[in-house]
Amino acid sequence: SYHNIHNSRPTADQRQTNLPSPQYRLNMKGFKKSMDKRYSRFAKCSKRSKRILREVPPSSMIDYSVFLAVMNDHTWLKRELAEYLSGKDALSMSLVSKQSRLLEYTTPTGDEWVHERSLERYGPPHDYEAFEWFTLPVNSSTTHTMIVAGMWKDQGWGNQKGMISIVTNNGQAPNEFKKRSKDVISYVEPSPHRWEAFQLVSPIQKSCNESIDKTELYKVWARVGGGGGHRLFVQGLNVRLLKYADER
Repeated sequence: SYHNIHNSRPTADQRQTNLPSPQYRLNMKGFKKSMDKRYSRFAKCSKRSKRILREVPPSSMIDYSVFLAVMNDHTWLKRELAEYLSGKDALSMSLVSKQSRLLEYTTPTGDEWVHERSLERYGPPHDYEAFEWFTLPVNSSTTHTMIVAGMWKDQGWGNQKGMISIVTNNGQAPNEFKKRSKDVISYVEPSPHRWEAFQLVSPIQKSCNESIDKTELYKVWARVGGGGGHRLFVQGLNVRLLKYADER
């Protein structure tokens, strides 16, 4: 049974002969470290998760089969673990085995998202404002993290003023010389003079409030910059989503 599995401890010989692989040790170390950082918030949101995780042995003594038993007996725990891990740590956990898969990469299909993969914009001398570029195809109830990537550059000379950002809460990206608001959850600036890769990584905002709005919009904003002669170029735009494995 579940409790018998937890109460049984491997002998010294078993610990020597059944050592986890180096990759497993690395993944579990990162997982445990991330869980320690988020434990207080995690416990507040789910008392049952706190009660179950309390029975899991310390990372120095844990047997992987014990952890799998916990995951299999409480399938809802996968979702809660993923919600309070970073995308990097949740992916690391997913690579341990098929049973511990928390997240999976997905790319929006043509039916879900139809948008230009490039941008070429000229900035008039007196236009210092950011502009809304497009809305991300995100369902916040099934998505853990969104990734926007591509290649970008400016006019190739002079001041560097270009910016790309992800904004939520119906907010907006800052105009030139203005401070960013808390609605800007990921950004990259200034634009380079030569083609360079950029990547915006943004986790979906979570809340302990059960009434959280699952239809929250996430939008990509950009800014060219004023003063005259400024341009912004983007090529090879790509959007990827990290979705909960049980929601695909």
